[in-house]
Amino acid sequence: LEKAPVRLAPFCTHLASVWGLLTRTHKPNLCSSLLTVPHPMVVPGGRFREQYYWDTYWVILGLLRSGLPEVARGLVVNFVHLVETVGLIPNGNRCYYVNRSQPPLLAAMVGAVVAAGAARAGDLTVWVKAIDKEYQFWMDERSVEVKGARLARYDSGPNYETSYGPRPESYPHDMETAEGIEGPEREMLFRHIMAACESGWDFSSRWMTGGATMAAISTAGIVPVDLNCFMFRVEEVAADLHRRLGATAAAARYEEAARSRARALHELCWNNNTHCWHDLDASTGDQRPGIYPSNWTPLWATVESSIPFELPEGVAEASVGGLEKSGLLCSSGILTSTYVSGEQWDAPNLWAPLQHMVVVGLAEIPGRGAELARDLATRWVNVCDQAWQKEGYLLEKYEVQIG
Repeated sequence: LEKAPVRLAPFCTHLASVWGLLTRTHKPNLCSSLLTVPHPMVVPGGRFREQYYWDTYWVILGLLRSGLPEVARGLVVNFVHLVETVGLIPNGNRCYYVNRSQPPLLAAMVGAVVAAGAARAGDLTVWVKAIDKEYQFWMDERSVEVKGARLARYDSGPNYETSYGPRPESYPHDMETAEGIEGPEREMLFRHIMAACESGWDFSSRWMTGGATMAAISTAGIVPVDLNCFMFRVEEVAADLHRRLGATAAAARYEEAARSRARALHELCWNNNTHCWHDLDASTGDQRPGIYPSNWTPLWATVESSIPFELPEGVAEASVGGLEKSGLLCSSGILTSTYVSGEQWDAPNLWAPLQHMVVVGLAEIPGRGAELARDLATRWVNVCDQAWQKEGYLLEKYEVQIG
């Protein structure tokens, strides 16, 4: 914030002031669906009353930049508590979310808090156990074999034999979506819908196969490249923490897992025509054709990693050209897709997490990559500043005129 241009000073001051407005405290209540956590929560927006998993990674980065490390640490403690009591980190801390998680970013949160010097004595020992436990959940319950590699996918429920139904919080909507679909297909539809919610991309053409409607959703049948980059980050952070604690054998296992995942992702997901990394079909291992900002997440995975996400010479530079030709770039930043489906995780919408991951990844590529990163970051910040000046508040996503 201190490095922002003078013209953005009011906007930056506003950003640093909103944390109090987004902080929620609560008391245990047997009549509430809220899962109790030990520290105050910071919600992703004013209308929310619970914390959400993957949103909190960027909340923590913001808190650390705003000089609030103790609040950031408290959020990590909250998630560690959920791992210990629920066995996973739910989509949000509500009892009706416990059958699905969200992108596994606890390790990245821990890494950020530790790097900022905000961890207390004894924290690492407790936190690494939670990371181990969450990692095992994703390996046991959310991973499949694809061409010899064990890679993660999104799903719902504790195992693949679970009976699936509509989401409790969106029951009428899901029942309407399933109208006219019976038997196993109906149950699978509900499973794929919940899996899409676990991804954080609810909903998007990214999860649709053979059609552009929710009835064509097939999330659990897809191996997402970004999810496996998050898993790489889990393995990288876990290796570092175990090494700090003297557990060299565990550190070595995580390091080998990270290197194996990185190799598999590049070998299976890289496309020499589009110059980016594609999601995979979980059954065949074939690349899926869609173009999304997530196709460039391996660049983010390489940043500040103690374990190199090793890419062949020239690949990172080629990926910059791939992004420039992708159709995703617009005057405001990076579109969520090139397809207008009517779903919120598609064009013409832009989302902050996707801008951040792509920009951070590009910034590490000398020359055109770093230039494009700065350009895209400037476009996005300008859009947010202009919208704030007009409305007086920030939105979760922004829509642009395309075509």
